[in-house]
Amino acid sequence: MGLLDAIGEALGRRSLQKSMSETPFRQTCAAAINQNLADTKLREHWSPDAIQRIAGWLWQECLGIEAHENPRARCRYLLVDQTLARAKFEVLIMEPAPDKNLTGFVGTQGISGKLHGHIDEVFRADEELRDMTGLPLLDVDWQTANDTAVLMMWKTYWISSVFNVARVALHDNAADDERDWYKPFFHSACVAAEYFTRQKIGMPNAIANDPNGMVALAYNSFMEFALGDEPYPLKAWRNNYRDWIDDGRLRPPFGSD
Repeated sequence: MGLLDAIGEALGRRSLQKSMSETPFRQTCAAAINQNLADTKLREHWSPDAIQRIAGWLWQECLGIEAHENPRARCRYLLVDQTLARAKFEVLIMEPAPDKNLTGFVGTQGISGKLHGHIDEVFRADEELRDMTGLPLLDVDWQTANDTAVLMMWKTYWISSVFNVARVALHDNAADDERDWYKPFFHSACVAAEYFTRQKIGMPNAIANDPNGMVALAYNSFMEFALGDEPYPLKAWRNNYRDWIDDGRLRPPFGSD
């Protein structure tokens, strides 16, 4: 399936091809929609019509970013929203085994890879997740929950990665002497997702010596900096928690900035 097939009805075939080449931003987003879809296995599980609907929606959102009075703010909003959704599924399919730790996050503060063994419990405890399976509560088993989580991870990966490409195209990334903020934000979103998921099924906090979850909530607050006006959200977040980082209470795995 080519890009025109994937985006299909977004603007109509003839006008779409012209629209895609009008600006460098559009060219970049159009390529990302196709290339990042290829990184997933969605084509093996979704119909061409389903792929086309999401691709068309992505294209319209990219056009909306470009036309917005504040393109960076609009892009950040969409990126943060979809990254939080992705994190919810990522922490469910992460495994402790190093060769299966694709994000590299397992073993860092707050991310254990141990929710994977309890994924059926999580789905049964979360009505929204359970509804994704289309099954009654007692019929949600481990394999069904895992298959659903993997599929939703691919979907949210595809969408969030396109918005991340759009962000970089808008030059909302780090200067040469700064660390880019997106991967640290994604890590923080995963820490928060694991914390809240553990609460839902009665598992203890994965962060040692954090009985009230304050460290987990500090990671969760990164979202506020990403959605704000800070040009460098990572730097602003780290500065806000400088004392906690210096005394080792908060240990983001990204070194100093």
